[in-house]
Amino acid sequence: MQLVFVPFLTLIVAGLLTFLIIGPLGTAIGTGLAYGYKFLYDLSPLIAGGILGATFQIFVIFGLHWGILPISLINIQAYGYDTLLVVMMVAVSGQFGAVTGSIFRAKKLKNREIAISAAISGFFGITEPAIYGINLKYKKHLFLAWSAVHLVVQR
Repeated sequence: MQLVFVPFLTLIVAGLLTFLIIGPLGTAIGTGLAYGYKFLYDLSPLIAGGILGATFQIFVIFGLHWGILPISLINIQAYGYDTLLVVMMVAVSGQFGAVTGSIFRAKKLKNREIAISAAISGFFGITEPAIYGINLKYKKHLFLAWSAVHLVVQR
């Protein structure tokens, strides 16, 4: 009996918590982020781009970047353009550049192999292997990737 009822009750409780608490909370946070970015962008596009560019890879580390992508799609639908995707792609390019540079700087073959595979996925916009495999391990690379974002956004 316990084999049947414990998973069933766990599923019911987790489902209710998700629909009643986590879902509305996530919606409120996403809406708040959208309004905050819109406010900053109306104030100064340079400041908004700099802040988002600096924090986007931190969002990726914690998996919060999936909350920003729907905002971009809504902006495209509502306004016909989007400013979030530009800054996000600059952040992705910074990570890609840092991990590509580490291919040539790596002294160990193992690190070079990790950097090559991370660079291939980074080229296609998937930066998690670059972040977790190389750039978090070597803080200088992560700092250089973030610095590159600021240089590009401010130009």
